[in-house]
Amino acid sequence: MARKLPLEEKRKLLVQKHACFRCLKTGHVCRSCKYKVKCLSCDKNHYTIMCADKESAKSNDENTVVSSSVLSNQSVNETVYLQTLVLRIEHNGKELKVRTILDSGSQKSYIGEGH
Repeated sequence: MARKLPLEEKRKLLVQKHACFRCLKTGHVCRSCKYKVKCLSCDKNHYTIMCADKESAKSNDENTVVSSSVLSNQSVNETVYLQTLVLRIEHNGKELKVRTILDSGSQKSYIGEGH
């Protein structure tokens, strides 16, 4: 898990993946990053997981528990991609194609075996 890696290892991974140090997305570098990201720990322009101040505070005092809040609905990009699947349904010789949304966090499945 990336959270447990030292900051230098995280940086090496970003370099290998050609990802931005600010927003962690691939395809551009930090200098040209247009995403508005703020660290919850130091208020600088990076995600808290990449905070050098937090990393040094953690290494200075191993007994201190450092926590952070991450909002799952916090997004700079307005576009949201959902997992979907196109189903072909046949009934009485008629065919209908339906796009369905896959909910990987669902606690129940309503898909059963066909008869």
